[in-house]
Amino acid sequence: MQTWCDQQTWAGGSTNFRRPLDRAFQILQKSLDLSVGRTSMCQRAIMFLTDGVDDTFNEGDFDAVQLSAMQYDAVFFTYALGSGADGSKTKRLACDNKGVFYPVPDGANLADIMSSYYEFFAHGQEICSSSFVKYTDSGAGHTLYTSCMAMYDRTHPTPDLLGVTCTDVNMLTDISQMKSTAGWEHFVCTASDMTKMCRSVQLTDCHRQRIRLAYSAESVCSVSEFQVTPDTVCPCVEGGCEDDLDFRDEKNYFCDTWVSDDCNNPNPAWGYSTAGMAAIKEKCKKSCNLCQWSAGACPRTDARECPVIPIATECRACLGVTSGVDLEGRPMSCPAVSPRNLISTTTGLILASEASSVSPLAMPHVLLLGYFVVLAVFGANVRH
Repeated sequence: MQTWCDQQTWAGGSTNFRRPLDRAFQILQKSLDLSVGRTSMCQRAIMFLTDGVDDTFNEGDFDAVQLSAMQYDAVFFTYALGSGADGSKTKRLACDNKGVFYPVPDGANLADIMSSYYEFFAHGQEICSSSFVKYTDSGAGHTLYTSCMAMYDRTHPTPDLLGVTCTDVNMLTDISQMKSTAGWEHFVCTASDMTKMCRSVQLTDCHRQRIRLAYSAESVCSVSEFQVTPDTVCPCVEGGCEDDLDFRDEKNYFCDTWVSDDCNNPNPAWGYSTAGMAAIKEKCKKSCNLCQWSAGACPRTDARECPVIPIATECRACLGVTSGVDLEGRPMSCPAVSPRNLISTTTGLILASEASSVSPLAMPHVLLLGYFVVLAVFGANVRH
């Protein structure tokens, strides 16, 4: 295999940053096509890897990438692999686009370093409701339904993820008996709702700088209003800024479908009225990223507890527009046993990346393409 690789024409080739980046944005653009609407794109991120140097990538290229990243609200995680990689340009790509630069030393554990992007989302998202997953255990081959909940250290102004605890629903009762009861379809629909809900990422540049510093001093961006130390206290969101979980906009979408969309400048093709957008900004402050930040360092000494999120008595597929698949891999729809169904039709879109059901904490799906990775965290609903 090594001999064959060495004989190929690309063995003596060069590094090109622009082509894979253009392709990444083409994928994001296609996924948001109004006629396709394949993904809700709760958060959009690009993981860019290189072990070389691209001398042709210039100032205009940086500007074009930044413009596209702003258009699609995409965060960059960049990785310079080994001593021969260009660290300056990969670092600027991350700093220009609200991301993190990871210099990877020769011989380092690339898998561990690449997977640390989760810390970015863990710092920016506080998950206050359970997530569910259906899987087959590796021992006896039983089908299990598991509920998982994040745990946080709240002794600091910003909660830090400690880990995740999970409990199999099968421990409560026999699943085959549960499936024979009238409430099973409601459980599947509601558990899917909770798992697929989009969570906004709330980070200032101070938080991003701390995340960078936690990895390496080389990762800290020099062009920033925040130059942090391990003891720096960043701003925090003022209390009481939450979405109205019962609110549906004039197109029947829930608040969390607005995560990563610009509520101040919505796409005109979506057809929202001025009054409709005003209602969204009033009811969906968290998903629209309109919460107020403290002026300067957070005045609190510890983080707030999660708000109490009541268990829904009706599935969201009965009350508003949903998409994707449920725990059983079926298109989201209102159960027949529901007391009412305000939405008579569903999108019926089954995302290829969601066809294997939903996963704990809405873990991201990764598409590897050559020297770059497009990473998209998929959530609940397709507006487009």
